[in-house]
Amino acid sequence: MPEKTRRACPLCGAHAERARTLLLAQGAPLLSCACGMMYLEVQQQESDLAEYSDYVGNFCNRHDSLLKAGAYAARSILDGLGSVGSLLEVGIGVGALAQQAKARGIDYWCVEPCKELVQLACDKQLIREEKTLICPIEESRLPRERFDAVVLNMVLEHLLDPVLALKIALLALKPGGMIYLEVPNSRLFTLRAALRRRLGMTAFMSGHINFFTPVTIKECLALAGMQESHTRIVSNFRRGEGEAMVSFYKNAASKLKVIDGILRRFPVDEALGIAAILCCYGRKARR
Repeated sequence: MPEKTRRACPLCGAHAERARTLLLAQGAPLLSCACGMMYLEVQQQESDLAEYSDYVGNFCNRHDSLLKAGAYAARSILDGLGSVGSLLEVGIGVGALAQQAKARGIDYWCVEPCKELVQLACDKQLIREEKTLICPIEESRLPRERFDAVVLNMVLEHLLDPVLALKIALLALKPGGMIYLEVPNSRLFTLRAALRRRLGMTAFMSGHINFFTPVTIKECLALAGMQESHTRIVSNFRRGEGEAMVSFYKNAASKLKVIDGILRRFPVDEALGIAAILCCYGRKARR
């Protein structure tokens, strides 16, 4: 089996020797760089992502319930973007944003490397095949300055070079256009990992190789060329996504139901800045 390639820091490019090891995960050290970025040291092979097919299977098997659970967040994203005529989404997930964009008459395009998810969304008439690029964003040939808004929802944590992905996305954005992205909040990461393990879950989801804090996600956007951005921390429980989490983590279902009931009514995780999601809006500079 070929030796795995070691990664430099995806934010500052420093070699792994500058970083300290936080824990071992998925057979590789999870490192914390001096710049504040946390990442898995080695690039994952196809065999390392065997669980991904199960993840896609969960999406397909629970598509209707997940689509309903994601509707609130999708509407919130579009409300935050304001009036847009055209939108590009990188990574379609269950198609919740596509569904809500269609309902508002937005010209929706997407980039998605997973053929199964694209086929499912086409079958459900959520997306149009002629407006879909089935490839990673790094390999896409997007039209320049074509879209009023670009959305990357839970995407950057999976990519080897998140800064490059953002640069490509920004090229497709019109001057003055808006970009929106979500990533898991990795502030107090070691505490989060310990809590997840106590709940019977893995330290983090399979396939995640980058771990952002409010500081490092803003730095990532700045490196990509975004001049203006703001970040807020949002509770996925308050957005009504607790039921979806329970369906994915059946071994922790009873505990998650209790947490969902509490945090949906009293979002103390948001107040303390430790909620699960980092939401970032940015605007591309006008000419």
